[in-house]
Amino acid sequence: VVDPASGAVTSHGQLTSDTRLDYGVQLATDSEGGVWAAWQHSPANALVGTAAAPNALQAARWDGAAWGAAQTVDENLTGTLWWQLAAHDAATAMILADLDTDGDLATGNDREILALTWDGAAWASHQLTNNNQPDLAPRAAYTPEGAPLAAWLAGGQVVGVQGDLTAAPSVWLAEGGSTALGQGRLLAGPAGQLALLWPEMTPAGADVWLSVYSAESGTWRAPEVVFGSADWQETSLTAAAGPGGDVWLGLVRLPVETRAVTLPDGQTLDIPAAGDTAELAVAQVASVFSLPESPAEAPSRLGLWLGLGALALAGLGVGVWLMRRKR
Repeated sequence: VVDPASGAVTSHGQLTSDTRLDYGVQLATDSEGGVWAAWQHSPANALVGTAAAPNALQAARWDGAAWGAAQTVDENLTGTLWWQLAAHDAATAMILADLDTDGDLATGNDREILALTWDGAAWASHQLTNNNQPDLAPRAAYTPEGAPLAAWLAGGQVVGVQGDLTAAPSVWLAEGGSTALGQGRLLAGPAGQLALLWPEMTPAGADVWLSVYSAESGTWRAPEVVFGSADWQETSLTAAAGPGGDVWLGLVRLPVETRAVTLPDGQTLDIPAAGDTAELAVAQVASVFSLPESPAEAPSRLGLWLGLGALALAGLGVGVWLMRRKR
């Protein structure tokens, strides 16, 4: 536990203690000041569970003073490549995961989306898809009122549901979907707006893409590049909605360096490449959830502010420090 004002560690401990691999921990804050943690548990000590040796999902909640007992969410995680935890309060949380339903990792059309939901007493399992195409990279969130949200990649399109996880999904983004969505975030605004952010490649290198849904018009805007800098590449994204309609990003920035590459014919070509050092950074994207309806006004909407240093990340309650490290 870290005091965000001073950066001091106020307490620490070990959440798991067993002879099996526990990894891939995710955190989610809730509206009651609690923090949920979820992770994969592997009886076979493998990163990807198989039909013969599935992994399990486990979770626990910090109530502000102590961790509750670890809960087994699901014990049949087979071939899961992407999953995400979201929470609303002590009695409302969910995990979305992609699941290889036949246990054969060489086939993809049987990959479906599984929803695991907590009602305050027990975890329940619901398979959201059952079709003949790969369903991948699920993203989970709650609205401020506690309605569940889910998005995932289906046949190259981003589809999603709002409020009722058992409803037929609708197409959110018809083009541009990739498995990079599995490294992104789904956020809900105060008035029914939604935002999808994910790291994606551009001609200048890795950047963050943003698409916003307007509840007023009922449409998603075409994805836009957030930074568009030729000097930096941005990866390893996390995000949170802040007050006033802003969105805060936590990310890794890599400086772009020019490097000489020798071609087979002996010619030398200068190309941009990510540098050997990285920075942890915080960025504020202004007014994401109060976008103008006119596309002509859209270019002024980013109002990007980038901060490097000891900043408290609004909405997450986490102190983020500038760090330089070797990749």
